[in-house]
Amino acid sequence: MSGKFKVHEQYRTNQLSSVKSSISIEAHYSDGRSSRVYENVHFPDKFVKKMFKSNDLVDYVIVKDSSDSSQKIIKRSSH
Repeated sequence: MSGKFKVHEQYRTNQLSSVKSSISIEAHYSDGRSSRVYENVHFPDKFVKKMFKSNDLVDYVIVKDSSDSSQKIIKRSSH
């Protein structure tokens, strides 16, 4: 069963995750597991690159910016 869950600050390794940001990233997995939502992302390109490198099951991510309601889908194959 897939769904979404928020990755809380205490499970994040970068100290900037506790500093407010308008950017969030939603990671989607190829094996159907629940997607994970990371809030307060400050360097989304680096975050996504590291995510793809460290976990082969991340199929694509959605980068959302609440400041302008934009979103961008980044697929593993395009990165």
